Amino acid sequence: MRAEVVLMRTGTTLMELVVCLAVLVAVTALATPRLNELGDRVEVRSVREELVGLMTQARAVGVARGGATLVLESEPPAALLLARDSLVRSVRLGRTALPPELLLPAGRASTAFDFDALGIGRFASATIVVRRGRAEAGIVVSSYGRVRRR
Repeated sequence: MRAEVVLMRTGTTLMELVVCLAVLVAVTALATPRLNELGDRVEVRSVREELVGLMTQARAVGVARGGATLVLESEPPAALLLARDSLVRSVRLGRTALPPELLLPAGRASTAFDFDALGIGRFASATIVVRRGRAEAGIVVSSYGRVRRR
């Protein structure tokens, strides 16, 4: 009698590896655009909330120091908070290498929001839009300085 030797195959074949890689590439190709859109939405909302915080801070500085001005620049997106012509805070809006687009009222490159000693705005109502890719968010600032998210 002869003993039969049974060899157990271990490992994977080249064809199995190629099929697995093809599936991974297909799943990645489907998920990448959604992840980019998610990143854009997060960045736009982050800048919007930063603008709301700056408006609130400008009102508080106006009350504390007898007046304040918040200057918004669209290129590059930035904000300057001034109180009686002295710089209180300077902020670059957006945290990524590709910052979102800041659309100011009437297509201006910069705009200023003045607050008096009572924290009341002294300007016309304005809508500020933050946009990157297909994501968009905004705020509406009333003439009294109240902010509403859009």
